[in-house]
Amino acid sequence: MNKHIREITSAALITALMLGAAAGCSEDLGPETLPSTSETTEETVETSEEPTEETTETSEETTIGPKSTAIRSERPVDVNGQLKIGDGSILNKEGEQVQLRGISSCNIIECQDFFTDDVISTLGYDWGCDVVRLSFPGDVNDDPEYAKKEEGFFNSICQMTDALIEQGLYVVIDWHIKECGDPMQYKDFAVDFFSRISAIYGDKENIIYEICNEPSGKHFDDESKDVDWTRIRKYAKAVTAAIRENDPDNLIICGTPNGCKDIDLVSESPVKGDNICYAVHFNAGADGQELRDKCDKAIEDGICIIASEWSTTDGTDESDLFLTEASGWLDYLDGKNISWIYSSIGGDGMKKSDALSPYTELFTPEEKKDGHWPDDFISDSGLFIKARLASGT
Repeated sequence: MNKHIREITSAALITALMLGAAAGCSEDLGPETLPSTSETTEETVETSEEPTEETTETSEETTIGPKSTAIRSERPVDVNGQLKIGDGSILNKEGEQVQLRGISSCNIIECQDFFTDDVISTLGYDWGCDVVRLSFPGDVNDDPEYAKKEEGFFNSICQMTDALIEQGLYVVIDWHIKECGDPMQYKDFAVDFFSRISAIYGDKENIIYEICNEPSGKHFDDESKDVDWTRIRKYAKAVTAAIRENDPDNLIICGTPNGCKDIDLVSESPVKGDNICYAVHFNAGADGQELRDKCDKAIEDGICIIASEWSTTDGTDESDLFLTEASGWLDYLDGKNISWIYSSIGGDGMKKSDALSPYTELFTPEEKKDGHWPDDFISDSGLFIKARLASGT
């Protein structure tokens, strides 16, 4: 079997697109640990009214196209099944190396209504994503209103996860600390979050846990000390133990020092346990051969790497695109069979790294949730990523 997913039949795609995302967080977890049910999703009321002649003409006048169509039909999880780590690589159910390639959401608070069934089928089957990463705002806990919001956020990530599972994609659930670089500051929240998530989804082959985004900076309780691998490893042991109480098998991604740049330091004392891999993050316009050399060192030491977040820019809001450098990075990752996830999609479209351009005058903001986007609606970064994803199907 090749490392990328191949197109076989159209029947699987038809089945995938007919499946709904009705499954909820409550199916596999006791009521005492569930989020509040006070927030409900409004039902969509469908109408059978035929379009008027006037609306039909307007639609024809404003249609931009062509829209995207499926380039593959197989569901990634049906092909690869239960993933595991072996000999420093991600392996599928047959024990063969597999390279997952996909895209990350922006902060889910900003895109809770973005991942519709049409959007998911677009990413999975029109673009060729194997995996979608959902970024849960782990360090929003310093907001005094967080206690009131938490269950809503938890419900949202469950709804998105359910929808992705229904269509057969892998899902990275990312504890996305960003403003705070010390994962220990919110360790108790993270343990609670991943305990609940793993209790719900521990029996699903789709799930991958990313327990700490870009640890860096100083200890939150002692600014004289750096957040080094010893500190991160202590956090990782606690969260990993909580996950493994409910889920012995699914992959866990652990963040690495210096904002996931010093991945070479992990091999000195990796986290004990099975099916643990380690994140490297890069921006194509800022990170180059020096970081790839660190990756090579980790690989030589038997560490399994995943590029769980990267961009086509230098990481700043006003950055230009660095597509030549991005191509070099992807050639490297593909050559090493390292899985990768581009960041991001579903945001406001104001950054050049955003995959969509929802504020073009040709479209309404609602159209981005319709999926099957024409190229006119996709940014230069998005077109670049779409082409690279398609090359692996």
